[in-house]
Amino acid sequence: ILDVATEPNHDATEREERMKGTEVRPLPLLAVESLWDGHKSAVGVTDTAAIVSAVIECVTFLMLRRPKENHPQFSLDCWRKCGQLLLESLVYFFMEAPDSGYGPAAASLDGLCTTLSRDILKLDTASCDEGIGDRGVSNIANWLWGEEG
Repeated sequence: ILDVATEPNHDATEREERMKGTEVRPLPLLAVESLWDGHKSAVGVTDTAAIVSAVIECVTFLMLRRPKENHPQFSLDCWRKCGQLLLESLVYFFMEAPDSGYGPAAASLDGLCTTLSRDILKLDTASCDEGIGDRGVSNIANWLWGEEG
């Protein structure tokens, strides 16, 4: 019989090793990342378009909101992850979404197109505004709109 009190906690040690060098992400970003992961498991085009549209809206909201003391703090890497989610949503729309000529799938892709164009315009406008300096989009504007993004 093993003495549990003297045995090292291998699960905790393993978890600590995996966490070394990784940044703890704020809860809102984790939620959006999980939502994005869910688009791969959606049953049809309509559901996938709705999920991708929600990801775009959430990422835009996070990048445009003003920071407050009670909001989670985002690092530069977290802001870049927001930008990456936006870019991955664009890739889905332009490269992966099927062409649907009519019906609910076409309507959902039209809605996704509307969300993309509206939110990209918001982010572009905010990136050009000099008074936006404290918002997330200002942290990654050069990365998002430049060659890196």
